[in-house]
Amino acid sequence: MLKNIIALMFAAFLVYGCSDLDKVSSPSKSIKKIDTIVYAEGRWNPPPEAKIKFIAKINSVSIACDNRTMICEEIQSFVYTPKNEPQLNKYLLYNLKTTYTVSYWVDDLIRARKTPVADVLITISVKDKFAEKIYCETKCGEEAAPGSIYNKLVLE
Repeated sequence: MLKNIIALMFAAFLVYGCSDLDKVSSPSKSIKKIDTIVYAEGRWNPPPEAKIKFIAKINSVSIACDNRTMICEEIQSFVYTPKNEPQLNKYLLYNLKTTYTVSYWVDDLIRARKTPVADVLITISVKDKFAEKIYCETKCGEEAAPGSIYNKLVLE
């Protein structure tokens, strides 16, 4: 519920409070554990070596992983602008909620996966204050994954 409110506040801020979208910032990167839940917030950014840089430059993400249910919920907000996406003739705000099944949780290292349309793998390390998201066609994170349909994002 709190994450939905944050996404809504982010959206309202963008729609009503921004005259210059180049000055919009996302929440600072934060990865923490409270009881049985790990929270990760910030923005997804492709690393320099990424072949495909498909994510909106203006984005915000909030992830909550619960050790009791072994579920991670990710809420993402994106702003697409005519400047960054020339095919658009107006600003577009898009929100997306995705649920992942935790496949690995040992100490403070979590791996959660979403299938079957595409294989999406989220890895969060509380100890290292690190989170990444990998997209690929099949067998994500394994050598068998075809390189042409593989992409990575890092939480910043």
